[in-house]
Amino acid sequence: MWTVPVGSDAYRLDDVPFFARGVSSDDIVRAKREDGVLFFAGLVEAGGHSTVRVLIWNRTRQAVPLRTGLDGMFIRGSEHPGLVAVGITPSARYADVH
Repeated sequence: MWTVPVGSDAYRLDDVPFFARGVSSDDIVRAKREDGVLFFAGLVEAGGHSTVRVLIWNRTRQAVPLRTGLDGMFIRGSEHPGLVAVGITPSARYADVH
């Protein structure tokens, strides 16, 4: 994940997590460095965003309509083959996202 250092062992997540659960964009996390690699060590402060993951079973379809439908509610999205992760803003209503 992309991060921005905010302390000696603290980082702000600057990405939408695909596979990490319990964290979202703009969260501040603690990390331990082992052999030059950072490993998640815990959540320090929640940034207020949520992460929604959508599986796309029909891989011939694209996620553009999904992102268009969430216009104004998401901060950024990332795509993996068959998976879209969307960072939802704190002001978005989940009923609208759904």
